[in-house]
Amino acid sequence: MACAKNIVKSDKTIRNGGWQPMDLGVELQNKTLGIVGFGRIGREVASRMNAFGMTILVDSPNVTDDHANEMGCKKVDLQAHLKESDVITLHTPLIQERKGLIGEAEFEVMKTRPYL
Repeated sequence: MACAKNIVKSDKTIRNGGWQPMDLGVELQNKTLGIVGFGRIGREVASRMNAFGMTILVDSPNVTDDHANEMGCKKVDLQAHLKESDVITLHTPLIQERKGLIGEAEFEVMKTRPYL
């Protein structure tokens, strides 16, 4: 949320004595959120972002389609995340299988200006 709404930039400007019309960022409603890793933290993110009316895609090896649907989400693979998501959030442990998960090739298939 802080990235999408430019909160950090706006806070820094004000703390440095600046006051100008702020870039209020983008609305999250009707955007697509890709959650990579759907453990405890990923599920909490989904729960909160459902309130914004986002379409939520999840990628996690231990999640079934039914479990994702119960949470108001759709289970997809990583490639679908990258192509469809306006916002991508990573919540995976740094294990060998997930090292190098996002690299140059993955950025090539992302939307033009995703938030990661």
